[in-house]
Amino acid sequence: MKSNKAKITFTLLFFLVFSSFASAKVYYLDKALVNMQVSEDASIDVTETISFDFKDSFTFAYRDIPSGEWKITDISVYEGINPLKYETLNHGSDLRIKWYYQANYQKKTFTIKYRLTDAIHCYSDVCDLNWKMWGAGWEKPLKDLEGYVILPKNVSDSKEVYTWGHPKMNGKIGMLENKKIIYQVLDIPANQWVEVRTVFPRDVLSETTYALAKEGAGLDKIVNEEKNYTPPMDKDDYMLYFFMPVFFAVWGIGFFGGIGTAIISKINPSVGHKLGKIWGILFILGFITLFSLVFIFSGAVTPSGLIYLPLFAILEVIGFALVWYIWGREPPVDTPSIYEREPPYDYSPAVVDALIHQNTKKPRTESMAAELLDLCLKGKLRIKQIKKDKIFGIFGGEDYEIHIIDQSDSGLCRSEELLFSIIKKTAKFRYAGLFLPREVPDETPDIVTLDELKKYLRAQPHTTRLWVETWTKYVSEDAKKREFYSNKTGNLPFITFTIVLFIAAFYTSLFISFALVAEAIILTLAFPDALPNRTVKGAEHYLKWMKLKKFLSDFSNLRNMPPDAIVLWEKYLVYSIPLGVADKVQHAMDEVFKDYTGNIRSSIYLGAASGFSAASFSSAVGSFSSAFSTATSTSGSGGFGGGGGGGGGGGGGGGGGAG
Repeated sequence: MKSNKAKITFTLLFFLVFSSFASAKVYYLDKALVNMQVSEDASIDVTETISFDFKDSFTFAYRDIPSGEWKITDISVYEGINPLKYETLNHGSDLRIKWYYQANYQKKTFTIKYRLTDAIHCYSDVCDLNWKMWGAGWEKPLKDLEGYVILPKNVSDSKEVYTWGHPKMNGKIGMLENKKIIYQVLDIPANQWVEVRTVFPRDVLSETTYALAKEGAGLDKIVNEEKNYTPPMDKDDYMLYFFMPVFFAVWGIGFFGGIGTAIISKINPSVGHKLGKIWGILFILGFITLFSLVFIFSGAVTPSGLIYLPLFAILEVIGFALVWYIWGREPPVDTPSIYEREPPYDYSPAVVDALIHQNTKKPRTESMAAELLDLCLKGKLRIKQIKKDKIFGIFGGEDYEIHIIDQSDSGLCRSEELLFSIIKKTAKFRYAGLFLPREVPDETPDIVTLDELKKYLRAQPHTTRLWVETWTKYVSEDAKKREFYSNKTGNLPFITFTIVLFIAAFYTSLFISFALVAEAIILTLAFPDALPNRTVKGAEHYLKWMKLKKFLSDFSNLRNMPPDAIVLWEKYLVYSIPLGVADKVQHAMDEVFKDYTGNIRSSIYLGAASGFSAASFSSAVGSFSSAFSTATSTSGSGGFGGGGGGGGGGGGGGGGGAG
């Protein structure tokens, strides 16, 4: 297959995200009526009528009622006047009432009835019924909640009955006929409870058999409680108000750090590359936290629902580590030396690049510049630094001439032959004309400047793209023929693990499932070489190249290398590019060659080595890399108040099942 396994991994993970959204069943809650009829013995007959609007096929629904001091008996479920089959289950600390039906893209209204006891607290003077008419467990918003609380008998004065609604929402509450407390709340967000508290004279009840007795008088205490009550910050508020600054801090550090890294990369590419990964991960994490806040404010997930996110995130990291340990670890190899003081093998630097990047098994465009310099070492080319002609006396600068010394392809691998052919072809022609460039014969068919090479690449974007793809293919095939890569890979096991964890998280929160997939992508981007695997031969070659990199990274090793060892120096220069330490080698050369007055012939530059500087080499490498990067970049185009939360009841519900 032409596609590498990393692309397959990302494709499957993205498919997992989108298919989860496509497969998630959708329903809406239009209206709910929750009525409570208080009996003279303090028992309560509750009737809940809930209207669903199903946008898929559903076969069951459920209602979760939290457990507490109260007891629930005499349960029944109806659709209209027709009783429905139901069952009661223990769902964590909740009592789940689950009933069955058939619905296919239609609206249905269900009625749940039950008897509630031990829900009223009776003092010597008043009785207190504090109940959540709508629970925080509903994952869908509700357009309209209405209902009433009917006392066993009328009170002599409506002022003897006290009512409160919690929390502060778009709602109203009042009393009719000195007996009936009515309430209505509109536009209730998902995962938001609604509580109604009713305090009435004790003598309204003839007995308190099914009430909980409280000592002393309660009215003044309850009134003061409601007047002065400041609800403690619940876990949702804690998550929102304490962690939101953390979320934005991560995003801000990632965002501004990313901008800073881009600036540093222009000044020092090596440092910028190292910082780029760190800030890149922070930037992505920042956007994930930003999306978390969007999900929270839209009601798609509660802040407390995010409590489970760290658990699943840690499991994902553990799974990634286990997959790496079992499938992705390099086979053990042993080379006794600490350093490699010379290039351990003589194949193309582009193949070294492909060996290092085992996740893609492809070289980077920088390796084209390294391979061009390698053509110089093989006697095919020479490079000469020149001054550009000034335009209007102000525009000028440096350019490079590539001189063709030997036209034959002998001793070259396929990728080098292809690169060499482009150089030779570009030398024979040049593009003339500012606005409508045209190809004309060149007066110097053995010399091409870097500017001419850039113009050639830009003038034929489609041809250039095909050439770059072919060059990449040749390098990859060369690396594969050398048996560097193992067929053993952790990509599929990691995808399988993520799918299993995704399904487990789906029952907790769709958002967490989405976050897990995002985390899986971040892990594979942050550690691209963790899951693929090399053979023993590939691992041995890789280790030796890394020991050369370690040697080249230590200035104390290079400063003792004499300038007259120019052949070795130039090999260091060539292979330092795929190894990512070109800047360190250039710095070492500047120190070693700055006082050199000898006249040693270079294999790369025309002229004597005494005229050579690391700065000019750095400029040349940057210019060549920029030219080849151009090839890829141009190839295409009165009512409820605050407080509350102390009442019983609540819970949630939902619908589901396969249609």
